[in-house]
Amino acid sequence: MPVVIPVLGVIGRFVAARGLKKGIQKYGKKKAKEAQKQLEKQKEALAKKEAVKAQTAGREAEITRKAELAKEARIAQGAPRYGKQSQIRSAETRKVQARKAKEPKKDPEYYLKEYPEGIPLKFSKGGLVKYTDISKMK
Repeated sequence: MPVVIPVLGVIGRFVAARGLKKGIQKYGKKKAKEAQKQLEKQKEALAKKEAVKAQTAGREAEITRKAELAKEARIAQGAPRYGKQSQIRSAETRKVQARKAKEPKKDPEYYLKEYPEGIPLKFSKGGLVKYTDISKMK
């Protein structure tokens, strides 16, 4: 019996694509009729699934609407707009921004003081580089 089910699937796809008349010609009347019944069952199952999905979507919309109304009522009574986790995240963000604001911004000249212009650079290998302008180097 397990062999028949996949065969009916192939026949069913053929019947769905080309029609019952061509299916009867290729696979015989009995197999084509069984495949057609199987297709009808699948269509009914899909229709039921869609109906359940539509009902569920309606329920979910109703639940969402009720949740929104409850949230608006809490806010009207003076409850905070955001939950605890959201408040914690925003507080952390404010802390980081405050830390960055406290750090002194280094002037670009600060980096030039470490390597003043005109002093040749020294490398571990090779000779001294006397150019201050890189565009002159080849």
